[in-house]
Parts: sequence; C-alpha cells; structure tokens
Amino acid sequence: MEVNIDVYDVASKEEVKEAALDAVRSLVVRQFSGAEENLNRLITNLSFSYVFEMVNQQYDGKLNEILKNKIVDIINNLSTYTVFQKKDAWEREDSVAYKALQEEMANARPLIKNRVEQIIQEYPFHELDQDEIGEVVYQCIMDKLFSKETE
Repeated sequence: MEVNIDVYDVASKEEVKEAALDAVRSLVVRQFSGAEENLNRLITNLSFSYVFEMVNQQYDGKLNEILKNKIVDIINNLSTYTVFQKKDAWEREDSVAYKALQEEMANARPLIKNRVEQIIQEYPFHELDQDEIGEVVYQCIMDKLFSKETE
C-alpha cells in the first residue's frame, strides 16, 4: 500500500525550510563533532573560497584573466633550469619536462647508437699517427680506471 502526503498540507513553507535547515545543521554537527581535523579542513576550505572571492573583488572580477596572463608570462620566461629539474636534496620530484626528456632520450638510444657507429666508421683513423692513437687509447683507459663509480 502506498500513501502520498503533500508536506505542504501539514506544514508551511517556512516550517519545511526550517526543518531542512535543522537537518543540515544536525548532519554538519554529527560529521564534525569530535573530529577537529575535519572541522579545520572545512574551515580551511571555506577560508580559501573567501580569500579567493575577496581577491577577485579587489581585481574587479578579472582575477582569472590576470592569473592566465601571469601564467603565460612565466611559461614564456622559463629556463632549462626551471623546466628540466631533477629530484634534489629538498626532495622535489623530477619535473614533468625532465621525465619527458629522459623518456625521449631513452627512445632515441637506437638512433644515437647508429649515428655514433656511423661517425666511428667514417673517422679517418688511417690519417692518425701512432702517437695520437696511443694517446687516445691511454686517455680512454685512464678515464675508465679513475672515473667516479657513480657515473
């Protein structure tokens, strides 16, 4: 059996509104009572919204436009240092650009290897004298022996 009751037959619009507000208040109190971190999170989120609106009013509602222009300026003035950042002592993560660069370099390894082999094959070794060859071999051996182990 189904019974349909129109709420406005037993309560006024004002009473329905007040009952709804009481229910919302009760939910908020239940949700945040005894949980200080949740209350702090709610207050922080509301504060961000409030501050954003205050700043937006200060800039006559043009804050989003100003921020977009500022972002474009920053991007246009980026250096390789700021774009390609490796994880550092301050535990910043590798930048997205650095990760992309590393991935593209790894993808390019076969091309680089082929080009190095081509250069070696085309190098005029027959034009070198024995002293030059000896010096190159000596330098390669010394570099290998005394290079840092981390490299």
